Amino acid sequence: MKKRIIIGIIILIVGVVGIISGIKIANKEKECNQSALKFKKEYESYNNEEIKYQNKKYKLSKLTISDNNPMKSLNEKEIINKLTNTTGVIMFTSPIDYISREMIKVLLEIAPSFDCDTIYYYDIDELNNEELINELKKKLSLENLVNGTIIFIKDGSVSESQVGISKDYKYGKKISETQKKELSRTLKNGFNSISGGMCEREKQC
Repeated sequence: MKKRIIIGIIILIVGVVGIISGIKIANKEKECNQSALKFKKEYESYNNEEIKYQNKKYKLSKLTISDNNPMKSLNEKEIINKLTNTTGVIMFTSPIDYISREMIKVLLEIAPSFDCDTIYYYDIDELNNEELINELKKKLSLENLVNGTIIFIKDGSVSESQVGISKDYKYGKKISETQKKELSRTLKNGFNSISGGMCEREKQC
């Protein structure tokens, strides 16, 4: 009788511990995924929205982004630190920039092949700190810092960069197959230039 009681208590304890662990894991996953969900919600909310660029109107492309995408936002204070002390990828982008949205499709398609847990991004439309802008341009060796800029960093140094889709791309046009192949090739070279083709193992969780 005592053995049955003891066994019953053990089973109960194991069950309670299992439930508590399951709840903690579920909460952790939900918490960890907030950055990915934030990116998905923000960028998908502008699907088919009409924007104005250089006095012309354009309809933004439709994006369908996975809940488990690798995108994680940076703030102003973090940008220089990431550029100086990390190995990974940073994209300067905007949810209302046509070029950025076309590039994101290709970037998210390629990233999984390189085991890339995290791709950092920053919305240039929010950047109004002249000192930081000049510091970034100097660090990145760019005359202008524009949306649709992807930087590959290895051990704090820029190994590769891509500004825009291609020289022959016209704003407001969907990326062509030729342009997609060209951009894909450049991005693959970028991933290969950092840590043997792997981003820094910095998961969002």
